[in-house]
Parts: sequence; structure tokens; C-alpha cells
Amino acid sequence: MSEAIKKLRHLRYLKLTVDLTRLPRSLSSLYHLQFIIYSNAIGRSCSDDFLPGDVSNLSNLRHLELPRNVFSSVRGIGKLRLLQELNAFNVKNENGYRIGELEHMSELRKLKIHFLENVMDAREAHNAKLFEKRKLTDLFLNWSKTVNEWLLDRGVGRLRNIVNSDLDVNVLENLEPDKNLKRLSIVSYKGACSAKWMDNADLISNLEYIRLETCSEWETLPSFGQLPHLKSLYLWNMPKAKRLDYKFHGNDKVSVFPSLEVLSMKGLQVLEDWFDGAGAGAGAAAYDCFFPCLTELFLDNCPNLQELPYLPPKLKNMHIERVGWKAPLNCKQGSNNCGGISKSIPLERLEVHSCSNITYLLQADARLEALRKLRIGGCPNLISLGGLLQVESGIEKSLRELTFRGLESLQFLLPSMERLASLKILRVGRVPQLQQLLHIPASLEEIHLEDLESLQCLPTSLSAISSLKELRLDSIPLLKSLPDLPSSLCSLSLGSLDNLQCLPSSLSAISSLVLLDLDSIPLLKSLPDLPSSLCSLSLGSLDNLQCLPSSLSAISSLVLLDLDSIPLLKSLPDLPSSLDSLTLYKLDNLECLPSSLSAISSLTHLEFNSIPLLKSLPELPPSLNSLSLSGLDNLQCLPSSLSAISSLKRLSLDSIPVLKSLPELPPSLNSQTLCKLENLQCLPSSLSAISYLNRLELTNLPLLKSLPELPSSMTSLILQSLDSLQCLPSSLSVISSLQNLELRSIPLLKSLPYLPPSLCSLAISNCHPKLMKRYKKLSGSDWHKIAHIPEVKGVSIERLCGINRAKPKEEAASSASKGGRSSRALAFEEEELKP
Repeated sequence: MSEAIKKLRHLRYLKLTVDLTRLPRSLSSLYHLQFIIYSNAIGRSCSDDFLPGDVSNLSNLRHLELPRNVFSSVRGIGKLRLLQELNAFNVKNENGYRIGELEHMSELRKLKIHFLENVMDAREAHNAKLFEKRKLTDLFLNWSKTVNEWLLDRGVGRLRNIVNSDLDVNVLENLEPDKNLKRLSIVSYKGACSAKWMDNADLISNLEYIRLETCSEWETLPSFGQLPHLKSLYLWNMPKAKRLDYKFHGNDKVSVFPSLEVLSMKGLQVLEDWFDGAGAGAGAAAYDCFFPCLTELFLDNCPNLQELPYLPPKLKNMHIERVGWKAPLNCKQGSNNCGGISKSIPLERLEVHSCSNITYLLQADARLEALRKLRIGGCPNLISLGGLLQVESGIEKSLRELTFRGLESLQFLLPSMERLASLKILRVGRVPQLQQLLHIPASLEEIHLEDLESLQCLPTSLSAISSLKELRLDSIPLLKSLPDLPSSLCSLSLGSLDNLQCLPSSLSAISSLVLLDLDSIPLLKSLPDLPSSLCSLSLGSLDNLQCLPSSLSAISSLVLLDLDSIPLLKSLPDLPSSLDSLTLYKLDNLECLPSSLSAISSLTHLEFNSIPLLKSLPELPPSLNSLSLSGLDNLQCLPSSLSAISSLKRLSLDSIPVLKSLPELPPSLNSQTLCKLENLQCLPSSLSAISYLNRLELTNLPLLKSLPELPSSMTSLILQSLDSLQCLPSSLSVISSLQNLELRSIPLLKSLPYLPPSLCSLAISNCHPKLMKRYKKLSGSDWHKIAHIPEVKGVSIERLCGINRAKPKEEAASSASKGGRSSRALAFEEEELKP
């Protein structure tokens, strides 16, 4: 950005939408500037000098929207007295960065302070005078870096390793805000108690949002239960917190958390009772009404927390995980000020995970008339879902999704499950005692069944579910057969069905089926005719399948065919002309490919891997974009038509031991990898004419003695394990786009040509010892050839030659002086030829 911006002397608003490395230095002379918005700032970091060093002279600035790390570089930010938001003030113990900079910033509405451990004492904290900032509504106090901020605030402060609990308490006490504050967040505070101002009902009465996180020593939580406007409360990772609420002194109100809508508690390991009192929910029961407005409740890793006597009356979303509750959930309320007697709440989503003590989910008279999604997992002692489907429960009209996973004691899902007329998704997994599914709802659209070791059959009514679109069966070892499948299916996935012997013949009539995936069905010997609607067909680990149906060629919509680990398959039928991707892997007995392969004009991706008997390839279609050949032990040559494939971008050849030469290569290539071609002696001379090639990797080509001239378009060249290569082409020096060069395990390579100035990274290892000597930093005779490269990595001569020499006394003494570190650690230090 041009320094000429200084001519815009009356500029008040500046918004930048382009990528910049830094702003012009003259920006700090635009004294009327009020807004600087860098719209590319979200989720990014910039260099420390992104802003001019004297940007604090812009005394009229009201709004700065920049990456968080940029704020930490502004010395004397307190001069910006009109600033309304400060999203990252990082406290340092040096002039211009102390917390006292905030003293006169009275216009602040939003303030985030990090590294409060750098505040020296209570007096220094008091100098920030937060209590005078009457417009401040959002305050974030952080005593250290959080995980998400670690990468963004580079090089500022440190992770806490020395904690002064009393100092933290005194600092927090002197960061008292004005009573207009609405949002308060405190992170990594190590005090054992709250500040006195947090127990002042009048001072914090306007709070709507509170977040306390990673406050590991805090035992007694403030009196939040009577805050009249509090809507969101987050308590995370507070392992010593014992109770959720203490009433304000002299306050006899009976409603607890009267306006709270969202409560999230995570990692409160010793929290037992919700409120004052003893025993399971005794404290909560003492109140006439609690959580009257709560709609979302999230509890995670609170193993000692007692049950609520009943669920809040307006609760819509509930997620409990790793909670020690035992009693079933109760929706029935006694007579209270929350609205009288009721057995129903508007709960729409209920998730229960990893709660090992729960045996019954709900009380028998519970009514969840609005429940849409129910997920239960990792509850090994759950034996019943309670009254979930009792008469007039109302759930049969609302439930859309039902997921059970990891319920070792559950023998039956739900009685009369066919009554769930609105159920769309059913997922059941790891329920080992489940032996049968009876009368599943006709409304289902997705069924996923997996890891059901006792299930022997599927309901015959499956074929009548006219809305079913997706069926997935995995790891059901006792399942021997499938019923007829509904004609509405779009996706069918079958895996690890050890006793399934055949597929239903009606499969061919499912005109809507577009995806078929069969994997690990060892007894399956043949396939029925496949539906003509298929777009994707994947077959894997079918140990007894000997052939594919001849009708495969007639599936005009098939675009993806993936065959993996079918050892008895000897040949393929003609393939459909619609294919876009063909992958063949581990076909031990396949000897040839259909000649019709060349006629598939839509094929763009072709991959053959581990087909040991394949000796030749047919002509390839001209539409290919990617070709990968690997593990072809008997392939002797590639088709000559390869050079005519003008659309080929990527070519990878790996582990083809008898391949001796390559045909001319197509000029369209941009990436080429040749690996473990033990008999390849040379590369085609046409390589230099491939004007789009930007990446070339040659690995384990033991007979390759020289390289042809290389194309000028390359950006990356990787050469590794080339036992016979003695030199690099001189044209390497004129490849002006080359950025990365790796030379590893080339024992005969003694010298390098001049390298292009564009090179950013050079790695050398296990080459000839003379090479390392010639390019040794500063003293090597050819050091000047690589001195311009920012990153150069290599290895010591001893390791690269395999010479075991005794360390000289001086080297041994040097190692000892480095604190006795391992030789491995020192070897890594030696890899840097240039700092």
C-alpha cells in the first residue's frame, strides 16, 4: 500500500479488503482517521510491524478491526482515548504495555485483557480504573494464554508456570467494573475465591452473560442465582468448585436463576449439589422454582453432581455426558411458582453419553411431547428407556431421530416402536444383547445398524418402508440373509457380515439405487444383476467372489468403480462407457483388463495397485487426468499411446520392477512420481518439453545414471535413493521457478551446478562426503552456490558415509558442555548447514 495515502489528510474511514504485509508508515499522520477495518483479519495473524510504530498518535480513532496479535505491538495504546473496542490488550511489564494504559480509555464498550499474571500488584491493577468506564458492557479477563490464542498472539507473554493465588485475588478485586457491565469472562484465574465485588448484588445485577473457564483453584462460586438478567452461564474446567449458588445475604427470593436460558458446566469434578443443601437435589428442592426460563442445559465431566428433582419447565435442549446421575429423568413437577403441576416439558433434543450409573432413562409417567432427537451412547447399565413410549406420551408424533450406541445391557429398543410415525433416522450400534428388531416404523428414511453381535435377522416389513433411502449394515456376524429391500433405496452399504451368503434378487429392481458398497462379506460368491441406476459401486474384501455380473457394462450411469481385495477375480467384464474413476487394488488373480477400457471417453482417474499377474495394459483413453500404477510385479511396458493423452496432469509409477523404459510423456503433465523402478535406466528426453511440469519426484531408481534437461516450469524437484546418479543437469540453474530441491541418498553425487536464485529450500543427506565438504558453511569451496538459499538442511559427514570415527576430545568436551544431551539431539543440530 502506497505511502501516498498521507495526502488524504481528511480521511476518516479506511476499510481494506486486500492481503497486506503491513500498513504504510505515513498512516499515522492521518489525524482525523476514526475507523481502520482490515476485513481479512478474521482468523489470521500479521507481522509485528503491521501497524506504524506511532499509530497511537491517531487520537481520534474509535474503531480498530485487526488481527489480535497486532494490538500487542502498539506501544502506548492508552493514547487512543476514543477507542470503543479493544479486542486484545496484552499486559507486559514494560513501559507502554502496562495495564495502566487503560486508565483514560473511558469510551471502551468491549475490552479483552490477556496476561494478567504480568500485573505486579493490586495497585497497578487499580490504575486501569475499570470502575470508571461506564460504557463498558463486555469484559474479558485472562491470566494466561488459552489454546486457541496461542498461535495468534505470537511471542507475547508465556504459559503460566508460577502461580500466586493471593496476587490473582488482589488483581481481580481491583479490576472491578462499572455496574453497567453485561458480559463477563474470566479465564485461567488461579484465586481460590471470587472478588468481593462479584458478591455485590447491585454491582453485577445487569450481567447477562458469565463465563468462568480454567479457574482451577476457585472453590466457592459467586452468588449468581439471584441475578435478574443473567441469560447465559458457562462454567468450564473448575475442578474445585463445590456449589453452583449461594443466595445474596438478606435476599429471601425463592426463584433461582430467574432469567437463565443457557447453562453449560464442564469439568466440575467435585461439584455435588446444585444449590445450598445436602443430599441428592435437596438444595434445589428447597426452592419453589429454579431455572424457570432455562432452554439449554449442557453437563460434561461432572461425575459427582446429584440429580435435579425435576427437569426445568421450558427446557428444549439437554446434553449430559460423564455425569454420575442414577435416577431416571423426571418431568413431573410439584405445586410451585413455575406454573403448577405438569408432566410434560418442551424438550426437543436429548443426548445422554457415558453415564455409567443410569439404568432407567425416564420415569414411567414422563411426557416428552416435543422430543425430536434422542441420542444415547456409552451407558453400559441402561436396561430400559422408561416411559418413553407410554400411552399418550406424545412422542410418537414428534420424534425424528433415534440413536443408540454402546448400551451393553439393553435387550430391547422400544415397545411398539412402529407407533413412531414421524421417525426418519434410526441408528443402533454396539448393543450386544439386542437379538431382534420388530415392527420398525414405516416412516424411516435412514437405518444404520452396526456392531450387533446377537442380531440374527431383520424384520420382513423392511421391504414395505416406501420412504427408506439409506440402509447401512456393518459388523452383524450372525446375519445370514436379507429380506427383500424397498424400491425407494438410494444407498446400500453392507460390511463385515461374516455369515451373509447372498443378496436378494430384488436388488436389480431398485431403480433409485445410486450407491452400493459391499465390504468384508467372506461367504458371498456371486452378485445378482445390478440396477441400471447405480452411480457408485465399491466392492472390497470379498474372498469368495469369482466374477462380476455381465450386466455391469449396461449401467450407463456408473461413474465410480472401486474393486479392492477380491482374490479369486480373474477377469473383468466390459466396463460401462460412463466411468469417471476406476480403482483396482489387490486383485491377486487378475491377469488382464478389458480392451474396451480405451473407449471410455469420460474416464479421468485410473489407479491400479497390487495386481501381480498383470503383464500389459490396453490402450488408455485420451480423457485421463490422473494415472497411478503401483505394485505391478509383471508389467513390462506402458502403452505407447500414453504420450497422446493431452489431458493427463498426474502420473505416478511405483514398484514396477520389470519396467525398463518409459514411452514419450504427454506435454500436459504437472506432477510426475517415479518410485522403485529397479530396471529403469533412463528417462525420456521429451521430459524437458513438458512445459507445465512443476513437481518431479524420483525415488529408488538404482540404474538411473543421468537426467535429461529439465523443464523450466518446475517448482519442486525431489531425488532420493539414486545409487548410480553422478551429476545433475546444468540447466538446473536456469529454472527460475524452482523453490524446493531435495537430494537424499545419492552416494555418487559429488557436486552441484549453480542453483537458481528462486530456490527457497535445499535439503541434502546421505550424498558423497566430498559434496558436504565442498558446501560447508562459509569455508566450503562451493558454499557461494547455495549461500542465497534461506533454508539449507543436511547431515554430518560421519552419518552420511556410515563411518564410525571416535569423537575428537574437543568434540566430546563440547558435547559434555551442552548438558549431556543425547547424540540424537546433537545430530539434529548438525543438520542445519545454514542458520
